[in-house]
Amino acid sequence: MTMTTRRNIRKVFFLFAVLFILLGPFYRQVLEGESFVFRPWIMFTDRGVGTFLVDFHEFKSDGTHTKIDYMEVLGHANTRGWREPKALWRLSSWEEGVLKVGSQLCQKLGQQKDIRVYARRAAKHGWEIYHEATENLCARSAPGQ
Repeated sequence: MTMTTRRNIRKVFFLFAVLFILLGPFYRQVLEGESFVFRPWIMFTDRGVGTFLVDFHEFKSDGTHTKIDYMEVLGHANTRGWREPKALWRLSSWEEGVLKVGSQLCQKLGQQKDIRVYARRAAKHGWEIYHEATENLCARSAPGQ
């Protein structure tokens, strides 16, 4: 076998490998193909599972409500990024995370306020609704209860 023939064989294998790498995800993701050869492309499959995405709202007696920026209320509005307390920007527990932040909001804004939380929790298949503002967090965290 000559040197040119070996080079051509290497070029063909290299081209095949490049096409496999580039077109494999395209086939699965764009064309929605099913194949044993081309596996689905999944990035960070378990990375955020269990974390909460929350919106705190203050409900008023007339039925209206306004969204609360809990980072601002708790004094961390100008510390975006790595300087924020990790417990505030990565809420991964209902009791020790979300409800604790809700209790801190009630302490800052006053126990007489009606503060409720809308919470979604990350799962492998997407976001799941976890809580839909059904209870007043300040009444829950009031002294004597």
